[in-house]
Amino acid sequence: MPILNRAAELKNEVTEWRRHLHQNPELLFAVENTAAFVERKLREFGVDEIVTGLGRTGVVGLIRGNRGPGRTVGLRADMDALPITEASGRAWSSTAPGKMHACGHDGHTAMLLGAAKYLSETRNFAGNVAVIFQPAEEGGGGGNEMVKDGMMERFAIEEVYGMHNMPGMPVGHFGSRAGPIMASTDEFNITVKGRGGHAAQPHKTIDPIVIGAQIVNALQTIASRTVDPLASIVVSVTKFNAGFAHNVIPEQAVLAGTVRALTPEVRDTGEARIRQIAENIAGAYGGHRRRLVRPQLSRDGKPRRRGRSRACRRRHDRRRRQRQRSARPDDGRRGFFLHAAGPAGRLRLHRQWRYGGTASPGLRLQRRSHSARNFLLGEARRNTACRLRHRKRRRPCTRSTRRTGESSISCRRTGGLPIWSWRTGSGFPRRRPANA
Repeated sequence: MPILNRAAELKNEVTEWRRHLHQNPELLFAVENTAAFVERKLREFGVDEIVTGLGRTGVVGLIRGNRGPGRTVGLRADMDALPITEASGRAWSSTAPGKMHACGHDGHTAMLLGAAKYLSETRNFAGNVAVIFQPAEEGGGGGNEMVKDGMMERFAIEEVYGMHNMPGMPVGHFGSRAGPIMASTDEFNITVKGRGGHAAQPHKTIDPIVIGAQIVNALQTIASRTVDPLASIVVSVTKFNAGFAHNVIPEQAVLAGTVRALTPEVRDTGEARIRQIAENIAGAYGGHRRRLVRPQLSRDGKPRRRGRSRACRRRHDRRRRQRQRSARPDDGRRGFFLHAAGPAGRLRLHRQWRYGGTASPGLRLQRRSHSARNFLLGEARRNTACRLRHRKRRRPCTRSTRRTGESSISCRRTGGLPIWSWRTGSGFPRRRPANA
């Protein structure tokens, strides 16, 4: 029976198998239903020996030729699908949510089943043919697991042939080349550990997202600046996970991806360069640096303490606390800024005064001129002095500030707590009665 005529006769049947497999995709090693379907078909074909469970869920069938002894050749196909939701709308679309035969392994399995049926019918060859159905090709290393289970030795397989569909190639054409035609695939995971903190204070953190972004950019130079342009390597970062809130810099970021190469030498180079890039960039941004502190030594060789005496330091600290200090701007007060737009849409200046690390309620006024800022600074210094004078008395105190133009600000102490009072007028806040 001519091979082309028989292949044409099997077309409809192989298509039906492919669509059945496409409707029922399974992932990695969890291909029990697919493996059972393959085993059932091989028994229907009359395959001489069938072994299941190789590489966990792999299936191997042995077909013996009728032309005498010879070597054993393996024909291989993969069975697993991808974790993708299908949206093709075809009648044979996937019925498993989140799973799809998007890489064509359903076609590979159906093609190899068709070859097994034809070879079982004709057996017009010397030696044996082992049909190998592999699980977990998509990142699970199923082929390696089958080899570890002794597949090659058990069937004395000397050569293995595989076929992969190639979208874009015309129907009825085949492509081949000397040397490697399919690249190796290696996965990598990089965990960048920094120091988390508030997004408004990045200088107090070691931002793993910034470090990770630099690593992603630098990894692209492996193909463009490290490996020979005539050699082939592909480094793809496919995952970048970090953070859980808009205003928090996380403590770590996780990057993941794949490296594909056609030769062992390029493969080793890619692995080494990924390690170098990740470690050196993380170190450059402070991810792994330690700060070395060397104490100064006096003439007798003992550590020397620099600065004033203890009593002098106490006096200095007391005086420093009594002075009003300029508070450092803090980008973290975003909610305070949201009130800046008044009813008429005019931008207003919001200012917070801090005393000893504690912020008082904010003053709100229209910003008309630079003298307004000077006025507020002077009033804050006088009100601070008022607070300090009445610190021990703990009695109600009312003190009005001097007028400047049409504005005045009063500071009233009740129970030792400062209370700001103001009333918004046409310009600056006007004086509010102390007993109001």
